[in-house]
Amino acid sequence: MEKVVRLTLCSLFFLALSSAWAETSDTYVGLEFFGSTRIDRQQLEKLINLKSNASAERVTAAQARLEKYFEHAHQKANIQVASVGANQLALVVDVPDPLSSVVTRRLNSPHHVRLASEAPLVLLANIHNRLSKLEQEGRPAQEQWREGFKFYSDEPVNQMIEEIQKFLPSMRSELLQVVDSDPDPLRRVQAIELLEWASEPNDTAANMLAALDDADPQVRGECAKYLYARLDQLADDFPFDALIEGLARMLDRPVHQDRSKALHCVLKLCQLHKDVVPLAKSLTERKVTQLAKESILPTIKQPAEALLAIFAASPRFATPQGKEPPPQDSGL
Repeated sequence: MEKVVRLTLCSLFFLALSSAWAETSDTYVGLEFFGSTRIDRQQLEKLINLKSNASAERVTAAQARLEKYFEHAHQKANIQVASVGANQLALVVDVPDPLSSVVTRRLNSPHHVRLASEAPLVLLANIHNRLSKLEQEGRPAQEQWREGFKFYSDEPVNQMIEEIQKFLPSMRSELLQVVDSDPDPLRRVQAIELLEWASEPNDTAANMLAALDDADPQVRGECAKYLYARLDQLADDFPFDALIEGLARMLDRPVHQDRSKALHCVLKLCQLHKDVVPLAKSLTERKVTQLAKESILPTIKQPAEALLAIFAASPRFATPQGKEPPPQDSGL
């Protein structure tokens, strides 16, 4: 009898654990899709075949199923799983239209850029490995900003950053050349990361604007991250018009990370520099309105609504001598 009671208590204990896990596991809440001439929402929903509150495993399986479908159809698609809130997931699907004119830059004289030393790249890889290890151990390092430079709450990482900074005074121009010319997108991403610890952020940012139109989404994303963290350090004579135009094109790209990063950059820029608001409104209001209306992701919807509030209090961009403003990318 005692053995039966013990077995029953154990069963109840594991049942409670299983129930608690089920309550805290991520579940599906919906599809983030802004339309395409290649496929409509009804077709996508049929392919996804997910009911509300489907498990994270089913969401991952649906993502793989979609990727396989578009691969077999020889069509490009950007498919991501995004967090909607506490324990909620959404599938974000972007299918580029064949006739859309999404601008990407051409590298300036593409060639492998030789650096005076590869040591900073090795140190950067060691930093990533250390941060990943801390994350896996459940004690992630927190970002800490010191005099405009990003450090962490982990001393071994900070020591590696300080070693990197010793190389940067003489290598800053070389790293900018990597961003501008090296055909390897990984090296372009690494160069932007290293430039986070270089001096002269205003000049670095101005020379990095072209990377907002890079063909590689990781390079565009890293460039936007660099700019976002330094928008409050830019000088009054910074080419803000070119920055807004690049962010507007990025906002229109059929990639979730592009939309998210560009949206937050435009919002912060409008909050810091009121004089750019009319141009930002002229170039992005259509897309921002769509995101505010249709997005199910709070990380997209909330900043979009905040931008629309800023736009509502601002006149439209007035061009000198009756000229038209720069054309807006057709995007999706």
